[in-house]
Amino acid sequence: NHFVIWNFGDGDTSTQIFPTHTYNQNALYDVCIQAFDSIGGTLICNFCRQIGFDSNGNPVTRSEGNSGFNLKVGLPGTATHQSVLPSNSISVYPNPAGDFPFLYLFSDEEKYYDIRIFNTIGEEVKFFRRSAIEGSNTYPLDLSGLSSGNYFITVKFGERLITTVFAK
Repeated sequence: NHFVIWNFGDGDTSTQIFPTHTYNQNALYDVCIQAFDSIGGTLICNFCRQIGFDSNGNPVTRSEGNSGFNLKVGLPGTATHQSVLPSNSISVYPNPAGDFPFLYLFSDEEKYYDIRIFNTIGEEVKFFRRSAIEGSNTYPLDLSGLSSGNYFITVKFGERLITTVFAK
């Protein structure tokens, strides 16, 4: 048996498998679902996606208006839209991050990646080596030893170094 926790990105959560949630504004929200093993409470899957909709129900990538929208999670196979980051891209969420944010990595191949976190004076403060599958990958990050502030996270994709900034 498993259980899930939805985080709708606006402070509300749900433990229903197929929840319905109403947003007060049309904006971008980081919506996450975590699945846990009910025996030991072990996190077995984490997935996040930034979503938003306009007043006609069209997906958007920026805030449009503020009349709100409704999110209904349906049965598998009923989705009409899927948002995907470009190949070899990264993002950290939530941002600002707490002690245990997630790294979303979209890879165009199966391989190991070196993930480095630097402070604002260029010192490497964390290092992770993770295997990735082709497509979407999500990794929990333990940042509990880091002070509040801004950080840079880098991942090397072949000869390209991808960097993004996040706050803790």
